[in-house]
Amino acid sequence: MLSINTKRRDKEAKIQRIIQETRQLLERSDLSQLTIRDIAKEANVSIGLIYKYFPEGKPAIIKEIGLTTIHDFNNILESIGKKADFPDFLSTFIRSVLEHTVKTKRLLKATTIMALTDTEVLKGYEMINEQELKPLTDRIICFKGIQVLEDNSLLFTAKWIDIILSAINHYTLYPTPFESEKEIISMLTDISLRIWKYRK
Repeated sequence: MLSINTKRRDKEAKIQRIIQETRQLLERSDLSQLTIRDIAKEANVSIGLIYKYFPEGKPAIIKEIGLTTIHDFNNILESIGKKADFPDFLSTFIRSVLEHTVKTKRLLKATTIMALTDTEVLKGYEMINEQELKPLTDRIICFKGIQVLEDNSLLFTAKWIDIILSAINHYTLYPTPFESEKEIISMLTDISLRIWKYRK
């Protein structure tokens, strides 16, 4: 007989497999074409099991995928290493987020459509825990020249990320007046330096 911990780990592994396989499917095909049957086949689970873990079906899975975006930030943060100054860190971070967003454009489109058409999904995105931004916040407030109080730093990071992501998502999904990625990276870096009240 399986222990409670083993059952819990098995359940969590299946949930993560469903989320990951859905994410990969969305990167290859449109949301409108994706079915629960497709997800079940790729994740090697039954359709019934998907509905057991995600009773609302596809919207619930997409919501979970959207909430994993914060983990993407932390992975990007780890990949860019130490930077000597804040402007260099900002431009590298923004460039990495933009590259990641462009690479996962279909996924972004799916989560955006789902958020616009399902209020429960939108509410879920709005409830992202500020604590999950702590690694990014801790990295930022270590730089000299930042003019933000540590007490407000998590909320400040959340608002800053919202501004950056809104601009990057818009650039990725819609026609924009920007000539190149270099131009939007430069603009967002300048805006970020002002937002964080950076002084050399």
